[in-house]
Amino acid sequence: MRIRTALVTAGVLAGLAAAPAHAADTDVWTQDGYGPGHTGYNPAESVINAGTIAKLKLRWAAKPGPGEPGCQPTPQAPLVYDGRMFILDSGTIGGYDVKTGKRLWLFNAGYVSSAGLAVVDGLVLSTEVNCFSQSNYDTNVTAIDPKTGKQVWDSLQGYSINSYVGDQGVFVVSGFCGICDDERYGVTAFRVADGKRLWQRTNMVLAGPASANGRIVLRDTVDPETQVVDIKTGDVLWGGGAWQAAAANPAGDQLYLFNSSGVAALDVTTATAKWTVKHESGALISDGKRVFVASANRINAYDAKTGKLHWTRAYANPSNLIRAGGLLYALSGKRLLILSPPNGKPVISGAPYGNLTDHVVATGGRLYTTAGSTVRAYTP
Repeated sequence: MRIRTALVTAGVLAGLAAAPAHAADTDVWTQDGYGPGHTGYNPAESVINAGTIAKLKLRWAAKPGPGEPGCQPTPQAPLVYDGRMFILDSGTIGGYDVKTGKRLWLFNAGYVSSAGLAVVDGLVLSTEVNCFSQSNYDTNVTAIDPKTGKQVWDSLQGYSINSYVGDQGVFVVSGFCGICDDERYGVTAFRVADGKRLWQRTNMVLAGPASANGRIVLRDTVDPETQVVDIKTGDVLWGGGAWQAAAANPAGDQLYLFNSSGVAALDVTTATAKWTVKHESGALISDGKRVFVASANRINAYDAKTGKLHWTRAYANPSNLIRAGGLLYALSGKRLLILSPPNGKPVISGAPYGNLTDHVVATGGRLYTTAGSTVRAYTP
């Protein structure tokens, strides 16, 4: 299989040389799925592993305020950066000390419900929606200083943001406007440093919250064709087919895309499929060696280079996969699974953090779990 290439030049590709996937700080979890690639894999975690997982103890729990009645946002996985944890709190954003769980600041938001969070280039970025209005689709994109909780910049959008990704100093948001006539969908790219709008597209959406070294995937909402574009300029690198981006690999040279036929691993520079697996779908992560998919009542592990099936294990309703410290974490309903990546077998069960879990994050020697809006932190 080959994706139809378009508008690819040697100069464009030369400008997209591989960049490091993350900053030197090893205690980070800056976007849903770990970082810009949405890989679900934290390569820096070394404290929590198969030898220490049984020794974890609860160190603190944080229960943020619910916010305005009827406007409570869906809880998200906590983000971690610069010794702080960031969560949706009291209808806005709260910054917490990762060592103690003490809240350090609460952002004074002008909007009602914070819908999304990311940390990009040292700033906390929030998408805030006014949930009281049935006809107001405006969303405020706000940049916050992680140390003080003070606003750095903000920008009002005319559509309701439901997807976003940040990479290489750029934050891209995507959303929908139900009262707009001709331009119901939109994508906008901001320079993180000052909030300047770098480029915009109408009747386009992000086809998944993943960036492969500055290459993101857009989908045309009129003619449902996929385009891979440069996150800094919006220039189209290649396009074709109708795809949804699940993740990049840690090296950033490969994208994992879904469509109705299955999943494909695509070389981002040549637009060719390295391998495909028919009829596969579900939450997907990659640690560079294996690709893990939470399929229908199963977790499947494939070779990242060849697509060959390494193993498959039956688990009820698996979701929210992450990889860190030589362990594979997954949710099975409201139960936390802790598995061995080479074979999918349980490493431990029955621990107090094993139930009533919505999200899990492992970074900086801490395991964060969520149950509703409550965040709990464990260390050995």
